[in-house]
Amino acid sequence: MLEYDFNSNSLSVTVIQAEELPALDMGGTSDPYVKVYLLPDKKKKFETKVHRKTLNPVFNETFVFKGVPYADAMNKTLVFAIFDFDRFSKHDQIGEVKVPLCQVDLAQTIEEWRELQSVEGEGGQAGVARDGDEHVASTPASVGAAASRANGWRRRS
Repeated sequence: MLEYDFNSNSLSVTVIQAEELPALDMGGTSDPYVKVYLLPDKKKKFETKVHRKTLNPVFNETFVFKGVPYADAMNKTLVFAIFDFDRFSKHDQIGEVKVPLCQVDLAQTIEEWRELQSVEGEGGQAGVARDGDEHVASTPASVGAAASRANGWRRRS
């Protein structure tokens, strides 16, 4: 979910959930977590907690980007990158959802599902919400912080 506070120039992003993620671990599950950041600068990154052995994690975690003037926000893209945690090797990126903030009405609360885009070309779905809840989805307003609607990540079959 995405919510912009015009008084404090802050953007609140809530990562709600993901659904039907691909299994990347040997046991047929994944250990997903989400990194949330703004492009192009990537100065401030947030991470959700790792959810062990699940393909349908519920995060419900809110992060606040402070000091983001509205005019600057219009030139930024909110990214929800979902990873599979691996204790002894590099964490695998499952996919991501990018939400150009210029395509979102920051005066409104947005919540919607978005399609998860794979870094290697595999698709999934995620949902995002603005002004309240966030989910991971593929549409430009439904991934964790700046979207029109979001309710989780969902992998399409």
